[in-house]
Amino acid sequence: MNKLDVLILAAGKGSRIKGKIPKLLLKIKNKTLIDHTINLSRKIKPNNIYVIVNSRLLFLKKNYKDCSFLVQKKILGTGYATKLFVKHQKNKFNNLIILLADTPFISLIDINKIKKKLINNDLVVFGFRSKKNTSYGLIKKDKNGEVKKIIEHKNASSNEKKINLCNSGVIGINKKNLKNVLKIQKNKKLNEYLLPDIVEITKKLKGNISCVISQTSKNNRGINTLSEYFKAKNH
Repeated sequence: MNKLDVLILAAGKGSRIKGKIPKLLLKIKNKTLIDHTINLSRKIKPNNIYVIVNSRLLFLKKNYKDCSFLVQKKILGTGYATKLFVKHQKNKFNNLIILLADTPFISLIDINKIKKKLINNDLVVFGFRSKKNTSYGLIKKDKNGEVKKIIEHKNASSNEKKINLCNSGVIGINKKNLKNVLKIQKNKKLNEYLLPDIVEITKKLKGNISCVISQTSKNNRGINTLSEYFKAKNH
């Protein structure tokens, strides 16, 4: 039986939402964003749920007895957070699905597709199609239709920005591939460790990479601004 863990990345500052309340404590339908994401994680029925938070949110630990919390002191990107988790596990790995705490409304059907594909793949990326993408990473495929790399939108050329397959940020990593997260290097332009770099690392190691493409785009978008929050709230 393939064991599965879920890792929720929840340490970001949420600086684009200017307010006194931390972004992940904003409510939609009487539940906070982190509530929604943890509830989604439970529905996946993993062996373990891990949540990476900054020190301001560590108090959440007492509210979720079925989750293990890790503190990320340096906010240096999704890759840095995942490296922190990998080091914490000390080579005791299960297959892993990584969720973003500010993207809580992804379909369970799509998540289960990732879970299933993880059994026979080293990496599973989760994308959606959009013709009006102004911020999401771009999933670039090779001539054979296989995932080649994920390009940060701000680093993309004008030609690459024509790609309409966007990276949701959710990703599945096979337990055999997890140690390779430690090979992610700091992006000098952004001064962060970018988790999508695991795609190129896996590709170089001749690993199998699969892609799940959602049939809807609206539920796969993160809540990063007040306008996105109100849009999700009124959905």
